[in-house]
Parts: sequence; C-alpha cells; structure tokens
Amino acid sequence: MKKKVIIGVVVLIIAIVIGLKIKGGQSKQVGLVVDTTQVEKGSISSNIKSTGVIVSMDKRDVMSDVEEQIQKMYVKRGDKVTKDQLLMTLDDSSMRNKIRESEIRLRIEEENLRKTEKGGNLEEQISLDNLEIRQKEAEREYQRSSELYQAGGMTKVEVDKARDTLDQLNNDIILAKDKINNNDKQSDINMQRERVELSRIELQNLKKDLAKYTIKSPISGTIVDTKISESGIVEARKMLMSIQDIDNLEMIINMNEYDVGKLKVGNPVEITGDSLQGKKYKGQVKQIGNVAKASLSDENQKLTGSENTIEIKISVDKGNDILKPGLSAKADILTNKKDNVFVLPYETIFTQKDGKKSIFVVENNKVKKIDVTTGIGDDFKVEVIGGLKEGQEVILNPTEETVEGAEVTLSKEL
Repeated sequence: MKKKVIIGVVVLIIAIVIGLKIKGGQSKQVGLVVDTTQVEKGSISSNIKSTGVIVSMDKRDVMSDVEEQIQKMYVKRGDKVTKDQLLMTLDDSSMRNKIRESEIRLRIEEENLRKTEKGGNLEEQISLDNLEIRQKEAEREYQRSSELYQAGGMTKVEVDKARDTLDQLNNDIILAKDKINNNDKQSDINMQRERVELSRIELQNLKKDLAKYTIKSPISGTIVDTKISESGIVEARKMLMSIQDIDNLEMIINMNEYDVGKLKVGNPVEITGDSLQGKKYKGQVKQIGNVAKASLSDENQKLTGSENTIEIKISVDKGNDILKPGLSAKADILTNKKDNVFVLPYETIFTQKDGKKSIFVVENNKVKKIDVTTGIGDDFKVEVIGGLKEGQEVILNPTEETVEGAEVTLSKEL
C-alpha cells in the first residue's frame, strides 16, 4: 500500500511539471512565428560563370606562293618547330635557269654601257679622219694637175675633175663634222643605263622569287595538320600545314552583353571542364571585345529579341598538361571580392514597389524595419549595407504583412 502511494505521488509530480512546461511554452509565443538568421560579417565574392573553347594564342596556315613539285620534306605532323625553321623545299631548277639567263643579260647590257660611255661617236670620228686624209691627197692631186696643165702636160678636163673631187671631199668633211656636233651622246648613255637598271631589277626580283621555293615556319609551335597531295605538287595559296603554339593557350567566350559590364581586364579566372579530369587551371581576362554580335545567326531571330554577345579572351597560365586547342571548358570569373562586410541570404531582402530594399530584424519580439542597399553577391548571399549589427536576428522571406512593430516569435525559441 505504501509503495502504491509513492508511485502515485511521483506520477502527480511529473504531470505537474509537464503542465507547467506546456503552460510556460504557450506563454512564450507572441504573434506570428518567424524564421530568422543572424547578421554576420564575412567575405563575399561576385563571379560570372560561362563556357567557351580553348584555342592557341598563335596559329598560322603555311602556304606556298608558287605551284611546284616538292623536292624534300623536313617535318611531319606532330613535330615541334621553331620560327623560321625549314619545313620543305620545292623544285627550283627552272627558277635558277631564269636567274642565270638574267645574269647574262645584265652583263651584256653593262658591257654595252661601257662601250657607249667610252666610244660615243667613234665611227663618225673615224669616217671624218678618213675624209680629211683623202682631202689632203685631193689637194695635192689638184695642185699637181694645175701645174701640169700650165706646162701643157694635162688637159683642162682633167684639172676640172681634180677640182670637183676636192670640192666634194670638202663638203663631205663639213657634213661629217655637223653630224658629230649634232649627235646627243649623253642621251645614248642615259638610255643604256636604264637598260642596265632594268636588267638589274629583273635579276633582283628573280632572286627574291627563289626564296619562295624554300618554305619556313612562320611561328614556333606544333604541326597539327598537313594537307600534301599524293602527287607531291603543291598549289599556290593553298594550305599545306597548320601550325599552332599549343604551349600558349587562351580561352574564347561569347558572353552575354548584360554581364560584360562587370568585367575588367585582369580579372582572375578559374578554368574547369568535363574533359580536364577534375583539374583546375588559372587564367586572367585578357581582352574584352568592342563589338557585339547576335548570338543567333538567323537575322529574323535577331530582330525578334535574341541576346547579343561579346567575345572575351582569357589567357591561360602556363604549366598545364591536359588543356588542348579545341577543348570546351568552363570559366569562373572573379569580378569582385570584399572582406569583413555584412552578408545575408537573398531571402532576407524585401524589395518594395518603388524599388527600395529593406530587411526586418526582431528586437524584443517586435519587428523593426531597416532600409538597406545591396552590394556584390554570390549564388546564395549578398552584401548588405545599412544600419546593421552583428548578431541581429533577421526575418527570412518577409512579405507585405511583415510590418514594423508587429509582435513575433522566433521559431528557434519554440
């Protein structure tokens, strides 16, 4: 009997304690029950994520300026080459024959120039000298004929003939001298000099063209593709090889025009990708394009509101062993970062109809409205600027029914 009484007393005590707890709990709830989070300081960063493709910073197609048979190949696909390294030579025998012919023509023209400068009117002068010799002989003949005529040893006809011969030679000498005096020797020399110069220019051009039969690498890099016909004959201005500098890479992104304004040259970038085996690579924003282009190629789609994009180039830090030109990749671009600032979840921000923003804190079970502005944000939290204090309880998901002065109870206190 005594044992039953003790048990009954214990049960009664337990019931009283439970009742008091229930009553006490009911007395704590005031108004609406709200979920809250505490104001805290921390670091926050703003990032833009996008996708793009890895490309070589320098790539060139090797072409020939002439159509000719390949003489010798010095490289193959996959080889690494340096700038100006010999890649192939073409058959240059016909070009070398043209050069030899041009050299001979130049020597002939130079010899003609020397003769012109040295000789000038040589033939005319020789002719004049001969006329003067004949003139002296004609004078002596005329003198002898006249003396013989006086002595009766020669007829008048013979004397007149000697006189006519002398007169004719005198006229020929006058004409020869006029011809020499009127001949423009300098004009002939100038014309021959021009012929020499033309021959020299022709030879220089042929020697310059000879260099086209030796094909060298325009850059340092790796031969990633070759297109050599089975006949071994290369066509002019057709791609023979493609060389890329695969040690210096960059990433190309076509970014939405609305995000481009947040970027700056030098922004750090983290590069990842499905094909990169979980590795992460570093880079920086290298160049922001100046021209926007429609993200949709169809003009009709463009007119109906397609988004414009701007090309962004991201340099990739060296030291990677997996990134290759042509691979797709993801870029996480850090546009801003702040430390020791107030950060709150987006769910705490209430945007009013006029665009102003505010938060609601709980003090002594009553709502207090604080107007704020927001700064940078990530996917989950945002920087909040206003009259905040660390440790304040901020209401999550406030509505228009959340008004200043209203009595509330924190859900975590129940």
